[in-house]
Amino acid sequence: MREIPFERVELRDRDARVPTSRQPAGASPVSVAPLTRRIPVRDNTEFTIKFDKGTFKDIVARPTRTVVVDQDPDPGDLVPAGMAINLTLTVKGVIPVGSFKGIDVAVATRFATIGALEADLEKDDVAKEARGVLERKEATDYDALSTGDKQRVNSYIKNRFGVEPDADPAKANIIFRNVKFLKDL
Repeated sequence: MREIPFERVELRDRDARVPTSRQPAGASPVSVAPLTRRIPVRDNTEFTIKFDKGTFKDIVARPTRTVVVDQDPDPGDLVPAGMAINLTLTVKGVIPVGSFKGIDVAVATRFATIGALEADLEKDDVAKEARGVLERKEATDYDALSTGDKQRVNSYIKNRFGVEPDADPAKANIIFRNVKFLKDL
């Protein structure tokens, strides 16, 4: 392994001195040393030589997204500057759908993970058309969808969940909001 140094990070202004206005009377200026940290990085030269980059585009279907699932101290808590914040991260695709409060049973039983939902939205034309609607930021309210957009979403809901949107518009609305929430996460 070889070591690659981090960039130097200055904790204070450029000359690393505490301004005189913030010092007690009679105190001399305080210097703050910059932080430098080394991290080990695996030397993967052999991999980069042997790997055929031309095949890579067929391997990766879509980028993954990292999501913060826990934080200590809690979000919104005031902390002093420089205090460490502990984050628990996960890849969005592996999060179990049933772990969210308020997700409809039909959605949670149909898709074990968010990755399964995202993969389903790419399976066929019905799903791809619904995905096109779900990806639009302005498509937040099921009742406000245009007739064409609502028809695309309703086809997906009927096809995947067995819910007839015309007979049960409230259930269709809940499923739409749940799928939209999970997709936008």
